[in-house]
Amino acid sequence: MGAWMRRPAGRLYRLLSANHMLRVDETRGWMSGLYGGNRKQIEELTEAYYIQLIQKVMLSICIGIVLMIMVAITCLISDDEQIHIVRSDYGDDPEQVTLYYEDSDHRMQPVELEIEPVKYREEDLEEVFEQGFVYLEEFLPGENGSLVSVTDDLQLETSIPGSGLTVNWISDDYEYLSDDGRIHNDDLNRSVEVHLTAELSYGEEVRRRQYTVRISPKDMSDSMQEQAKVKELLDAQLQEHGYEQEIDLSAEQGGYHLSTTENEHQEYLVILFGTIAVILILISHYRSRLKEQMKERKRQLQLEYSYFMNQILLYISAGTSVQGAILRIITQYERNHKEDHVLYQELVRMKNEIHTGTSAEQAYIHFGRRTGVISYIKAMALLTRQMKVGSQGVTEQLEQEEHEAYEHRKEMAKKAGEEAGTKLLLPMIVLMIVSMVLVMYPAFASFSFGFL
Repeated sequence: MGAWMRRPAGRLYRLLSANHMLRVDETRGWMSGLYGGNRKQIEELTEAYYIQLIQKVMLSICIGIVLMIMVAITCLISDDEQIHIVRSDYGDDPEQVTLYYEDSDHRMQPVELEIEPVKYREEDLEEVFEQGFVYLEEFLPGENGSLVSVTDDLQLETSIPGSGLTVNWISDDYEYLSDDGRIHNDDLNRSVEVHLTAELSYGEEVRRRQYTVRISPKDMSDSMQEQAKVKELLDAQLQEHGYEQEIDLSAEQGGYHLSTTENEHQEYLVILFGTIAVILILISHYRSRLKEQMKERKRQLQLEYSYFMNQILLYISAGTSVQGAILRIITQYERNHKEDHVLYQELVRMKNEIHTGTSAEQAYIHFGRRTGVISYIKAMALLTRQMKVGSQGVTEQLEQEEHEAYEHRKEMAKKAGEEAGTKLLLPMIVLMIVSMVLVMYPAFASFSFGFL
């Protein structure tokens, strides 16, 4: 972690600690149990723990801010970005696309579009038919302005002047639209779509073109009118680029700003909540790591308890004092190069306490409390009593404690074996399946060849 963060992280730690916003006392207890040392050393370890955590939180916040700035710059640069639409391949079904525009009240409103697949160019279509359809489309909306929101009758021409073409109109829903262009929307409470087909005829040659007419109630709200206007603009551009597979639409349409999402700036929310999630995960990870270390420490102490009681009882029965027995246990650990064992480290700390002037009885009590294991606390109470009143009656209790410790160690070993067996169950099943396949495959192969 960068050194430039350490000083502000230290200041922030002291500020939060002074205002009791951190669980400093609990962390000090864990540090004392894990690493030991005097009060100053425990405080240094606790401070280093929190400073490292705060540095990572600060780094997460900085990364989040940088990402937000990058998104803001991207939005500024691409303020006039285009809406990129990719048509499906030839012959595929139409696709529904939803775009959003910002209305006059600065609210994002949806526009549903049906994107037709890319079309083959039909260069052999007669120019006269094309001009005929252009003529019809010019008058078709009538007073409505477009077919996106129709409230008044349509103007359906029956012939194309000067061309000899005749026109026949066919509606697929006479309940709302007649062949003569009359609109029936008196009882409408929502918009409906009707397909209107124009047939151009000249002799035996016929060309047809279908139009989608959206019939709206007579009294349209301002929002519906805005939506109809935006849809008309977009449909016109889609029709113009009907032969192109990929289309880029301008994000600015008739004074309305379009986007592909309802919340145009949702990236900021994603980054914000992502940063908060990372910070919470960091804090949770640091706390859980300390708890796991404490749990593992207690497990190791519990595993070594049987050995510790066996050695204590052996030396005391041989006439050695409690302090002498503990010194011999420490020597055995050093001789076997087991200085990394938790029990050895705790015994050394207890010995150092005694050397610095703490009474042996008090050092034993501190040792039991530091372990946080009931067995050691009980054993230290027995040893303290033995130092005060002698071995009478205490030796029997130590023997009983040593026997219970041995039984408990057997239970722990049994439980560990069961857990290991459970973990090995899946690999064993996989190996068994592989073995069965290897053994049975030749038999099945020969069985199959017999019918050839």
